[in-house]
Amino acid sequence: MVAAIDERRLLVRWAMSISIRCLAVSCALAGMISTSCTASGGLADARASESDGGDGDGGTDGGGGDRATFTLYSVEADGMLRPNAPIAFQGADGRLLAVIRTDKDGVAIGPMEPGGLITFWGDPYSLITVGGVQVGDAIVRWRPSVPVPDPEPAGSVAVTLPGPVDGAATYSIFTSCSGVSDIQDPSSVVTVDLTTCDIHAGSIDVVAFALGTASVHLAGAMRLEVEHGGGTTALTLPGWSSDTIDLSLAVSDLPITASRVHA
Repeated sequence: MVAAIDERRLLVRWAMSISIRCLAVSCALAGMISTSCTASGGLADARASESDGGDGDGGTDGGGGDRATFTLYSVEADGMLRPNAPIAFQGADGRLLAVIRTDKDGVAIGPMEPGGLITFWGDPYSLITVGGVQVGDAIVRWRPSVPVPDPEPAGSVAVTLPGPVDGAATYSIFTSCSGVSDIQDPSSVVTVDLTTCDIHAGSIDVVAFALGTASVHLAGAMRLEVEHGGGTTALTLPGWSSDTIDLSLAVSDLPITASRVHA
């Protein structure tokens, strides 16, 4: 079975100074003739192993053995495939295995080794390398965007807090995608308007915080998987807790444009 892996796999900006083999790959992709590309694994080897997909049925080196598949879309035009683009297939040590040009469907199939690399032009001025490629991987770069519908109103939740907390200046209540902040009276019933983004398998999660000066967290209370069938769900949160826990958070499948994670 071919593993389907998209562009969110680890992507590393190309560093021209990593090694002479890396420099050779960049020269091969750029089509430059340079004495700096005559070392082992250089332009001559790359040109010898290059396959031109063009407008035909190419996109593969035609050989047998272990392979990986790379599909390239245009970064400038959403959903448009990029034919005849040179793709470098490399071993885990950066050794050039072959340069294959994408076919009319934007697909290049080339030799691969466990933990290998695939390098391509991201734009006219930069090369991008996909790391950790495995034999049989099917990698798609710049997959067409999928429209995400805007959240729709989905009722509300009327929350009663557990009561006041010593030293608290304000209180906040949050669901998965909604919330109310700067609550002054902890005895009031606070209504949080919900959207379809808040609903998971017919239920909602609600968390509240008691905040001191400078928004320091003093205590929290929560209820998870509260059944919500629409309309207004009444909810009283359990007692406040100031206990802390050690938590390890693993995040995967991030988009390459992500610069930070909030948890």
